[in-house]
Amino acid sequence: MRAKLEQRLQKRLEASLPGHVINCKIGADGIVALTVHWPASGESMAITGITMQSLIGRDVLEVTVDQILIEISAARGELPLLLTQRKAE
Repeated sequence: MRAKLEQRLQKRLEASLPGHVINCKIGADGIVALTVHWPASGESMAITGITMQSLIGRDVLEVTVDQILIEISAARGELPLLLTQRKAE
């Protein structure tokens, strides 16, 4: 189950972040260790603290992926897509 959740999360993030190298591992304690690498710029980021439980259930994975994408945008100093859309309206 752990490997399947890792693959699902990794595939969803890779689809949302083309050109990035994503690595996802769930530890024995159920905590996700996620690394994101941007080969074009040489930047890397590690995200931890995501629980395995936040990946299980209907639509829960999508919410978690959205939260991760917001965290990545914030760490890079970019506005999240939803805020960008609101400003354009």
